[in-house]
Amino acid sequence: MHLDVFVADLAATDTLVVRSGATPLQDRGAFRTYADPFGHPFCLYEQPSPAAGAGRPPGVLGRIVIDCDDPSALADFYAGLLGMPRTGEDGPDRVTLAGGDGSGPALAFQRARYVPPRWPDPAYPAQMHLDLSFGDARAARQRAERLGAIRLDGGGEGCPVYADPAGHPFCLWTPGQ
Repeated sequence: MHLDVFVADLAATDTLVVRSGATPLQDRGAFRTYADPFGHPFCLYEQPSPAAGAGRPPGVLGRIVIDCDDPSALADFYAGLLGMPRTGEDGPDRVTLAGGDGSGPALAFQRARYVPPRWPDPAYPAQMHLDLSFGDARAARQRAERLGAIRLDGGGEGCPVYADPAGHPFCLWTPGQ
């Protein structure tokens, strides 16, 4: 998993993240990939935003990108779980979902050599997981299981941990927990 961050000025943000301890990994022109000081990858994309400007953060979390063997199948799972439709990217190697109102980050699924984590085995760490909020916890659990999620040990009843069909862990929680 990695994050795609949209920034108004790629060159200025490059300087900022490198000064903050990020390691440049690649420059693809339209985007640049870095490792944060702990080795987690992230990408910066130049994408001017009305939110950019004085006193505003230098970037916006645009996408959470999830590695998997079958982007279409995993996108179908999350589309069913979260009610997010597919957007412009919809091919055999990458599929993107986004909220209908455009709020919040999009979810993208990209084909990669993928080894699933073994929750909670530190020898096979998850690196990141999603915390997904639902108003009706029972309905969310039933929907997740109907779509192919598997309940994992840990998390308890208040915030159960599941694995999606590709093995990525995620938590279901309700406001107020």
